[in-house]
Amino acid sequence: MAMNSRNAEKLNTAAKAIEAETGMPVTTLIGDVGDPAAIERMVTDAAEALGGLRFARHQRGRTPAGHFESLDDPLWAKAIDLSC
Repeated sequence: MAMNSRNAEKLNTAAKAIEAETGMPVTTLIGDVGDPAAIERMVTDAAEALGGLRFARHQRGRTPAGHFESLDDPLWAKAIDLSC
């Protein structure tokens, strides 16, 4: 398994927890999925570390906090832009 974050400290903490629970090694990759060059580097590094890739999944952005009715169009637009 490989996982990434822009935050090395949080990434390493999460990787250690997964490794402790599963006994499986986790490859960590620092980078921003909003940067195409970083994505290419991380995919290449993950494939090399893992001996190839079967699939890849990404998650970027998040839904704004708050009640649905209180969220304005600019907040929704920002959330969509971060997720695409």
